Amino acid sequence: SAPSLHNSVANAAIRLVSERAAERGDGLVLVLGEMLEMGAQAAAIHHEIGAVAGASGARAIAFIGSQSAAYEAGVGSVRAAGASDILLRSFETSDEASPWVVDTVKAGDMLLLKGSRGLRVERVREALVQDVNERAAKKPSSPVLVDQAQTDGKDTGPVAEEKR
Repeated sequence: SAPSLHNSVANAAIRLVSERAAERGDGLVLVLGEMLEMGAQAAAIHHEIGAVAGASGARAIAFIGSQSAAYEAGVGSVRAAGASDILLRSFETSDEASPWVVDTVKAGDMLLLKGSRGLRVERVREALVQDVNERAAKKPSSPVLVDQAQTDGKDTGPVAEEKR
């Protein structure tokens, strides 16, 4: 069914980026927007994705949307099992999350943005690109971020970008 497919895609994206960040020795920041139209299964699906995110090795996770409590409960379920401390924040909108993500992502971090198009998670990426390029304009020795975003028409990401 569609909900289980979205769930599988989200979990696979988190695992892939987690493995890649670990291989490279990079920090990992996840920005996970609510997956809309999940129906009665929504809380359980977001809880499961939260657990996968919590076990990913991410140092910071931002959740966006009305399912943030389910995401957080999922992270909490693996924290209780010994997951390391994770900087965790929830936001109602992508625009609210953007400044926190810009402040949280560090040089060399890998960033995953995933969520339903209706949440406009790409705005977080746009804010990060703008921040990096503004810094580069002020400091000529700074690299300019190349926007590597790819969307499939429904969900954003996965997107991996480096900052500064």
